[in-house]
Amino acid sequence: MYRLFSLFLLVALLAYPSCKSPQMVIGKWQDGLEIRKVAPGLYIHTSPINLSNGQVFPCNGMIFIDQGEAVVFDTPVYEKDTEELLRWLQQEQKVKVKAIVPTHFHDDCLGGLPMFHEAGIRSYANRATFELAKEQAATLPQELFDGSHTFQIGNKTVECWYPGEAHTKDNIVAWVPSREVLFGGCMLKAVGAGKGNLADANVDTWSASMQAVKNRYPRLKLAIPGHGDSGGMELLDFTIKLFNDQISVIHQDSEHFCNHQFYGSSRGFAKLPIRTIGQDSVAGKGLVSQ
Repeated sequence: MYRLFSLFLLVALLAYPSCKSPQMVIGKWQDGLEIRKVAPGLYIHTSPINLSNGQVFPCNGMIFIDQGEAVVFDTPVYEKDTEELLRWLQQEQKVKVKAIVPTHFHDDCLGGLPMFHEAGIRSYANRATFELAKEQAATLPQELFDGSHTFQIGNKTVECWYPGEAHTKDNIVAWVPSREVLFGGCMLKAVGAGKGNLADANVDTWSASMQAVKNRYPRLKLAIPGHGDSGGMELLDFTIKLFNDQISVIHQDSEHFCNHQFYGSSRGFAKLPIRTIGQDSVAGKGLVSQ
């Protein structure tokens, strides 16, 4: 009996690692960058933003890796967190980052673009993001697409799609079909969240835009918001309900984390080579000089 029990215990101990949560936590966002593995090849990167009222708030982005290639959605706000993210990708994971994609024009999406560009990584964005960022961004996206774009990452694809105005006029979402995972960015609210920053929002169309996302991706298994905890379809339903009670006047909250005026709108921007990508094209193909 003792031998049988010992054998059972040994088998249980050997099996334990495979029973652990799929999440792999590297660091804690309160101290800087945090990276969590949520599916094979799929990670959430979370880093802080310091608000003018002294609070610190977490900002989410997404990483997808396949066959030694990666695409990153949204940058950390600060240089040190962006450098740490790039170090983890290039030195620890030893992957080629094919693209960095800001999902809208606020600093919690493109604040770290200079470091990506210095590392030789091209940035891709919805054309509307480029136009809106002109007024406040120090560094602008380099490759533009109109509404939608598909990346080939290893043997898999990742889709960028513009569903309509919501948190901003330019906000896009990212869909990983092989994992049935949606990165909704700041237009997707974590369950229990408030409406947040509405300085650049269209509250009249927000619910309809999120309903369009729900209709396009009805099989999603994981939904990642720009801020807060991930979940399933309930995040989309919560966001739709939150903005169904529409307000007609946009309320500006200059102290909130996403307000681009909080970061200042008088900065100049670098003149970088810009190229246009055909709609629904694959990165690296069909590029046309502007």
